[in-house]
Amino acid sequence: MSHTNKHDHSPQDEKEEPAPLESPEPETSAPVEAAPEANPLETELAALKDRYARLMADFDNYRKRQLRERGEMVKRANENLLEDILPFLDTFDLALANGNPGDPFVKGMRLAAEQLSAILAKNEMTPIAAEGAFDANAHEALTHIPSADVPEGGIISQVRRGWMLHGRLLRAAQVVVSAGAPTAEDE
Repeated sequence: MSHTNKHDHSPQDEKEEPAPLESPEPETSAPVEAAPEANPLETELAALKDRYARLMADFDNYRKRQLRERGEMVKRANENLLEDILPFLDTFDLALANGNPGDPFVKGMRLAAEQLSAILAKNEMTPIAAEGAFDANAHEALTHIPSADVPEGGIISQVRRGWMLHGRLLRAAQVVVSAGAPTAEDE
């Protein structure tokens, strides 16, 4: 009994079967739609490279954010102390405004106030101007009163000085705002 295995081919059998025809493609042809499967190691390497690049970008963003936050924290480190000094400054301003300018004690207080102002300026703390038009972002209106001299919405007087720290509002200036020219009812 002759048993033939289809895997047992003789070289003659191979010659008899025609080989599939393949046409060589020119190098400038469009990419083949059905791309051969990529090597799994290359796919994994590409995924790991992408993940690494994303992690590095996230870390760089984290580092920059931490530096920015640390800088802001340093700027604001003395904010509570400076805010606690403000009532003292208010008392100083009141004493200077009501004292006799020729009095030696008032002159000494004025020198002390100037030194304190220099220290505050060195720490980028600046007073808010309380003149001109009312600005809700920098002023707190205590009351509105009629005024023949100041147009409506203008600041008549300052009750308490406002302060900025590093360009940020620390305390709004308390002001009296004009309600416009007085009417017959107001007089």
